[in-house]
Amino acid sequence: MIHRTLNLRTWHRAIARLSVHLSEMRIDWDVVVDHPAFLKIVDEIPDKTLSVQFDRRGFDFTLRNWYAMVVRRQDGEVVAMAAGRLDDLNDQTLAEYWGDGTRHGQQARLYPDGRLGPDHAPGAFLIRGRVAYCGDMYVHPDFRRNGLGSVASRLNLMTGFLQLGQPDFLYALIEPGYMGSNWGLKAGFAVAEPVGVDWVSVPEGADRAEYLCYSSAAQMRRLVDATARDEVGFGLLKPEKPSD
Repeated sequence: MIHRTLNLRTWHRAIARLSVHLSEMRIDWDVVVDHPAFLKIVDEIPDKTLSVQFDRRGFDFTLRNWYAMVVRRQDGEVVAMAAGRLDDLNDQTLAEYWGDGTRHGQQARLYPDGRLGPDHAPGAFLIRGRVAYCGDMYVHPDFRRNGLGSVASRLNLMTGFLQLGQPDFLYALIEPGYMGSNWGLKAGFAVAEPVGVDWVSVPEGADRAEYLCYSSAAQMRRLVDATARDEVGFGLLKPEKPSD
């Protein structure tokens, strides 16, 4: 459902401004909502593996509760991708949804070999309602450190905000190695906290040092408005154009 709080003309203008950067790099993007097709795309990428957050064994994917954004060269090769999944937490906080040492939640279900503590990121105790997890970000080695990741992440967030019916929050768990350059803010999130899931015993595939990065619906609308006005001061790195 499209709420009146998001101006669709502004959203389209913001998307168009970001898309120009991709066009200048001779690449294009689209949205995928067919999960089997998404799995085939992941299989095409030599150095990319699917996370448990988008594995069919952990979630039921429908046309309404998830999407993927895929960026390709003109020859069809995938050079960037990201995905989003909607969870309706109702009155639960994200911390309660994750679970802790006394209560089994999402994280224990996804990582049965791990053990959780109660001290999740502070933001996890604030995030509730309709919540979108944004993850499985990938950028081709040829396009890293040139701004594509920043543009692709913002396209992903803005696409997810509309595609998933304007969730109350969007969040990601980002590896600490990316945060030295304020990646969370460059990626489009409003808040970056240097702690994520409180793993007492860290299972394979998880990382206790991950940052929780998130934006509320109001902050997402502000990002859309600023992007539509081409205010790159929000931390966006303009991609480098390819040399002829």
